[in-house]
Amino acid sequence: MGGSYSAALRERAIKFVEIENGSAKEACAVLGIHSSTLTKWLKKYRETGEMKALPRGNYRKRKVDIKLLEQNIIDYPDATLVELAKPFGVFPSTIFYHLKKLDITRKKNAALRRTK
Repeated sequence: MGGSYSAALRERAIKFVEIENGSAKEACAVLGIHSSTLTKWLKKYRETGEMKALPRGNYRKRKVDIKLLEQNIIDYPDATLVELAKPFGVFPSTIFYHLKKLDITRKKNAALRRTK
């Protein structure tokens, strides 16, 4: 997914259709935007009077602290994904995802430990 269109482009498109009585099809062709994008902008403008985009980037805090996960791996190198997941209260697949991002890809399970 790409970033937001500029506020100036959004304003030009809305003004062209609403104030200058241009067609939406014309505005899309001239400005190089998709018709569904312009439709959403116009709907928001007609309902709220706002031309600004919604704020972006306020993402939720993650449950897994990467530094703490790295420390747990150092402290408990033989821990399984299940054991690593317990302190964070997440599923083992979440730990696997973070380990993959950290480029740590060793298979650890109870069966391997029993055979040694």
